[in-house]
Amino acid sequence: MIVLDQPYFFDLDELEEGDSILVAGEDGEELEYVVERLESYPFDDSPVDEIFGSSDTKQLNLITCAGIFDRDVGTHDERLVVYTSLIDDEEDEELQPSSPTELTVQGTLLTWHAVREDHVAGYRIYSVDAEGTEAYVASVSQTERKAIQMTDEQENYIIKTIDYFGNESDAENVTVAE
Repeated sequence: MIVLDQPYFFDLDELEEGDSILVAGEDGEELEYVVERLESYPFDDSPVDEIFGSSDTKQLNLITCAGIFDRDVGTHDERLVVYTSLIDDEEDEELQPSSPTELTVQGTLLTWHAVREDHVAGYRIYSVDAEGTEAYVASVSQTERKAIQMTDEQENYIIKTIDYFGNESDAENVTVAE
């Protein structure tokens, strides 16, 4: 087990799959993460979406310099990424977020009322075809205006609230095509 209580990551390359990482907050609460894998990438060609993108699990991805130091460039030639997931001893207590309300269509503008819950990150908008298949259209953050321009006025749309844990609400439907 490694304890991240130092402001540097010198020992990350010594971790192996299955090792634990303990992170302690200022309040004394400790979270334990398990190493899933380590990957090295060229410093100028890392898969940013994979490292920082959304996930269905609670993760902590650690990044440090690796490889050979290039004095001409002033950096190492690789980046080491340690992919981890939170070991959650307790059942998740997150609740499914509420669905957005007051969906309205005005011309090609689809609007809705915000969900006033602390854990709401934003909204996902999907188009729905005649067979009921959902296709992702856009995301709107909690801080943005609750509206999108519809690209196809013949499609029906649904909006789902998404929270910081990746949970989606039930769909709130708006029928555009009659």
